[in-house]
Amino acid sequence: MQLDSYFGGVVVVLLSTLASVAGLLITRKLVDLNKLRASHEVGGYLLSVVGTLYAVLLGLVVVDAMQKFQVARDVTEKEANCLADVFILASGFPEPKRSQLKSLCVKYGELVINEEWETMKSNLHSPDARRTAVLLMQEVIAFEPKTEGEKAIYPLAVDNACQIWQNRRTRTNMAFAGIPTVEWVTLFAGAFITIFFTYFLDWKIFPCKLS
Repeated sequence: MQLDSYFGGVVVVLLSTLASVAGLLITRKLVDLNKLRASHEVGGYLLSVVGTLYAVLLGLVVVDAMQKFQVARDVTEKEANCLADVFILASGFPEPKRSQLKSLCVKYGELVINEEWETMKSNLHSPDARRTAVLLMQEVIAFEPKTEGEKAIYPLAVDNACQIWQNRRTRTNMAFAGIPTVEWVTLFAGAFITIFFTYFLDWKIFPCKLS
């Protein structure tokens, strides 16, 4: 389930508010206020319990979502940093390996930014970006260093290339997972139950029975 736009959020809030008010009006038509007043003591106690539990649940879900967002941000930054490191380290390789590695780095960055970033919104990934990442890692590993400078740079390039792949895999897996469906179901069920309990309290803004 996705809700990644301000417009969609506003629509959901407005519709849920209208549905809540409509439910209240229907309840006031069907249930006599005297019966509501008679059940205030029990209804108020249950509402406080349900409301407290839902507030705790909502807070935990928000914290969980923020933690996942922070992890995804950190992983993306690490992936970008490793890609930049490979691009810079490629300057120490001889031609044509140098140009080949730099070209793959640029191509992968463009594919992730221009193509894969959009497809991740639909829980998909870019096959071209994946192939480019694999090819980049293979090209780095396949290089055989000869000079002392190349031997010093080679393990760093291999490590960063492997980190690109690992961070990419973590990023795409997190995009596929998102917030579990059970959390959405629990949130909506808790909101419904909390609002439903308020229908059976005689609030002062409704002093008389609606006709």
